[in-house]
Amino acid sequence: MGKSKLQTLYTRTGTRTITSAPEMGQESTGAGAKDTNDQAHEHRFPRPSIFRRAHLKGILYHPFDLIFLIRLVLSCLWALYRLHFIELPFHILTWFKYSTKQHPACWPWWSSVIFAVIRAGAAKCQTIGQVRFIGTLITIVLPWQMYLMEHVKVIKNVKFKVKLDALLKPERTTLEQVRADLRQKGLSDDPLNPSEGYLASMHPQGPNAPLANLPEEVGTIDRDGTYTLKGEWVEALESRDDPRPRCKTVILYFHGGAYSFCAPSSHRHMVAQLAKDVGPGTRVFAVDYRLAPEHPFPAAIHDAFAAYLYLTEPNHAALVMDGESMRDELPVDPRDIVVAGDSSGGNLAAAFMQYMIKYIQPSTMPQFVLPHATLLLSQTACHDRFVDDARLIAHRFGLENKDQLTRIEKYRDMVHVHQVLHNLFESSRVASRNLARFVERSEHLRDEKEQKTAEAQGLNVAAVSKRSYADAALRKTPVRDQSKGNDDDQQQQQEHSANEEPMMIEEKSPADGVEWVMVQQNGQESAGDEGVPLAELAQVWGSRDRNKKED
Repeated sequence: MGKSKLQTLYTRTGTRTITSAPEMGQESTGAGAKDTNDQAHEHRFPRPSIFRRAHLKGILYHPFDLIFLIRLVLSCLWALYRLHFIELPFHILTWFKYSTKQHPACWPWWSSVIFAVIRAGAAKCQTIGQVRFIGTLITIVLPWQMYLMEHVKVIKNVKFKVKLDALLKPERTTLEQVRADLRQKGLSDDPLNPSEGYLASMHPQGPNAPLANLPEEVGTIDRDGTYTLKGEWVEALESRDDPRPRCKTVILYFHGGAYSFCAPSSHRHMVAQLAKDVGPGTRVFAVDYRLAPEHPFPAAIHDAFAAYLYLTEPNHAALVMDGESMRDELPVDPRDIVVAGDSSGGNLAAAFMQYMIKYIQPSTMPQFVLPHATLLLSQTACHDRFVDDARLIAHRFGLENKDQLTRIEKYRDMVHVHQVLHNLFESSRVASRNLARFVERSEHLRDEKEQKTAEAQGLNVAAVSKRSYADAALRKTPVRDQSKGNDDDQQQQQEHSANEEPMMIEEKSPADGVEWVMVQQNGQESAGDEGVPLAELAQVWGSRDRNKKED
């Protein structure tokens, strides 16, 4: 195996800078390492040139980018011509015999144009600068839907600083045992000089495998060891048209964009609609997590953990708050938090929950109270290229979490993350309402579990909500008692739950305990699943794992 070259990097928990890595499986000696304690951080991370920074922001300046623009325009023109003068006449002449009833020709003509342009443009991207150029266009176009949104409050550009060493203390404590085992076996535990054993520890096989190792985070930080994390608040306000009582739910949201583009602003309209569907008073904190390639994995997961601390324990030692970021609504009762995300943000939401369970909880006493629900978008649509992956993930979630509510909705004739176009498609609005109903069901299950636990321990059921802040209080976090409420509001909430219980398909599969639901564009639901059989998908994934072992 040939030698792999590494750029000059820095591990904040170690003292070595590696300029080249030896062959895999060999230990590093002092020849390729030197003490870096006396070096300034900016010397370890040279600032990129102005052209490089411009390119990473999506500005096209290279001659090759001119060719990209020309190909982009030509591809868009060809897509529009093909759609209107080839595909549409063909389907009309054949009475849509070779198409579904919801062919794009049945959509508004301008939505067909939008999809044709996006499809043609996205297929031509070859560099991160070009990808972010398309992402900038998306960020400009999508937020226009906010002009049609009423009774929504947006607080932009919320900032707070994160002390990285304090944030990663639980993770490093948990991983110390993993790396100690590597050292005991005579294998390298240095992320910048990985051995085969280290790499194997990062990719364990099977759902019950031992804890996976994590690479050290690399990226720019300030001289004081902090970095700035941003986000924005979106709140659904009360209105006369919505008689529902004020909701306490807070959604921690991660936007999509392949971990490399888009921002909370590009998804502001979607999270605003979701907040309104959950109920007046619902608040969403959309995290502007750090993007790759400047901040590779696991930087986004660390930002998710920091954002969770910002909501539940703003006075945590890992955070530096100012008057603007320390809002009156903080801290938030962790019982009321829901984690959500779309596309790569959905992947981040699932990874964050696993991170909390496997890396943070084992080294934290008392343990954190985790969110009661996770919303992963797209869990999916018929024209989503990730549809089979989403189906298999839902199947595995059901197998590994038999005591939890797992539901997958597959929308006919829709595309990946169609929820962002709720002003175009009825099914997108249906999906948002179904997400809100799932949150409501999860809250009911949470309350039932707490009541059963309190009764089993002989505790006062009314005091359960007061105990929800007990763990945070032990970490010396000031809390606000939200258990006291207006009796009239509580009565209205009970009447609302009794009279307007969501009508949803709740037929669980006996094989995995998952609610498999097919959703039509008009919102009609039917129990069942379509596509490649799950047994075949699992077999394909298993063969991939076997091939990796053989390699």
